[in-house]
Amino acid sequence: MNGLELFPEQWFVLVRLMKQPGCSQSDLGRDFDDRPSMARALRNMEEKGWIKIQSDPEDKRKNQVYPTKKGSEIYQLMVSVVTEERKRMFKKLSAQDFKTFKRIIDQIYEESLD
Repeated sequence: MNGLELFPEQWFVLVRLMKQPGCSQSDLGRDFDDRPSMARALRNMEEKGWIKIQSDPEDKRKNQVYPTKKGSEIYQLMVSVVTEERKRMFKKLSAQDFKTFKRIIDQIYEESLD
């Protein structure tokens, strides 16, 4: 897509940062099981100008991560792409089947947080 190379870890980061700008780098690493992979993804995203990493003013040992304008634009682009792809994938499911599917996915997600 227009030469955009976006990996799952990077999408995870963009989604999280759009919902919670300024979350800590350690929180992102904790939420994603593979911390070294997350650290590489953050470095790569910062080099591309998608995010900004800065020291936490209250605790210099921590880093806060923010989306940049470019990162926000990529997020908006991807939301529309993901929405269209979901429509395509789920178009043959009845409303009840989709509701059941969503309930199961939500349950799996909740279990993963424990």
